[in-house]
Amino acid sequence: MSHASISDIPARVRQLRSSSRLKQMQALRSLAGLAITGPAARQQAIVASGVAAIVQPGGLSSGGAVQEAAAQALHGLTLPSEAPTLAVFVEAGAVPVLASMLQRSLDSSNAPVAYLAVAALWHLAADDGGAAVAAGGAIPPVVQLLLARRGQLFSQTDVVAVGALLAIAQQKVEQLAWGIIEHNGVRVLLALIERRSTAGAAGEAEARALVYSAAALGWLAGHSAECKAAVVAAGSVRSLASLLSHSSTDVLRAAADALRVALRDCTAATAAFAEAQAAPAVVGLLHSLNQEVQQQAAGVLSTSAWNHAANSADILAAGALQLLAQLLQMPGHPAQQWAAVTVCNLCRMQPEAAAAAIQ
Repeated sequence: MSHASISDIPARVRQLRSSSRLKQMQALRSLAGLAITGPAARQQAIVASGVAAIVQPGGLSSGGAVQEAAAQALHGLTLPSEAPTLAVFVEAGAVPVLASMLQRSLDSSNAPVAYLAVAALWHLAADDGGAAVAAGGAIPPVVQLLLARRGQLFSQTDVVAVGALLAIAQQKVEQLAWGIIEHNGVRVLLALIERRSTAGAAGEAEARALVYSAAALGWLAGHSAECKAAVVAAGSVRSLASLLSHSSTDVLRAAADALRVALRDCTAATAAFAEAQAAPAVVGLLHSLNQEVQQQAAGVLSTSAWNHAANSADILAAGALQLLAQLLQMPGHPAQQWAAVTVCNLCRMQPEAAAAAIQ
């Protein structure tokens, strides 16, 4: 069985329908091993109705070992291939099975199965399947998984769990955004941000999890004024602002982008920005050597200064005007449009202070 090849896949799929637990285990382990060998094996397994055979109602034993082997096989089959993976999983009813598998793994503290199940859900959601994953009941157990990980070191489990929520939030369907918000998804994302390292360089898992968390907050806030109000009321502005001193450029860019979205046309967000005294940190990003970070920082400054005298004063006091002027003098710099808008807003809200800064 350890030397199974692609040509053995149809036989292994038929073996899944056996009443023997041993044969089921052998077939699942074989399929799981083949699935990670490459897209050709995954495509063959999917074409041979492997997904349907794995999740057939009452077909597999409920034993822990069998469930873990099934999770490994399903996870492997969600990896990229030429097959219509999402459509096949949806048609076979595999998404609710994965969500149920994740919930059971949380109830039994089975971390390996939890990771495999949530990673498979993330793969499907990222394949433009956010709506299908949400409809399959995945949001509550994904949120519960992140809650259970509070206080722990960052790992790949955090990355895939937050990635699943992000993929759902990225769907242009407000109902899906509310599904995350109403299941305490925003508070879980904020709690994850609070887990960040405050000393030294962040690990890869931490950086990716924070990027996905910030991006998810930005997407949720961008769905509608009502969604944005809920995201801001939970304290997202302060949490996102706290990321502006992070060691990862990707985190800085994602946090600033999410802040810009939250601040746009939202008086509660601009007030929270002032209360958090976030202006100096944003102005500091204008010193970045990364032009995308500078662009996002200019965007945050433009929205926070709009119709807000206190924010405008704080931005000027942090020395933003000279830095913005430098950006405007750099041909083709991506930050120029927002830099120009920021300067206009500052001059309108604080004309005397802006004039003094120019001199």
